[in-house]
Amino acid sequence: WEMFKIYPNPFNSTTTITYSIPHLGNLSINFYDLQGRNISHEVLSISQAGRFSDVFDLSDYPTGVYILEMGFESVVKRQKLVLVR
Repeated sequence: WEMFKIYPNPFNSTTTITYSIPHLGNLSINFYDLQGRNISHEVLSISQAGRFSDVFDLSDYPTGVYILEMGFESVVKRQKLVLVR
């Protein structure tokens, strides 16, 4: 599956993540702080292949660097996000 894209990054409160999924399955989305604490976890059931876009709101979290981890099947990908107030 295609690497996800985050925009804007750095961001203030909300950011959009786009990704492509090749077929149906479960997509896990995790946000971690730099201490490795999981601050958010979602599992999405993808019912068809395609390109998707989701807006994530981190307005309840302090300014800092976070890690977005997305997993589909046995592939896990991570990317750094910067939340700036």
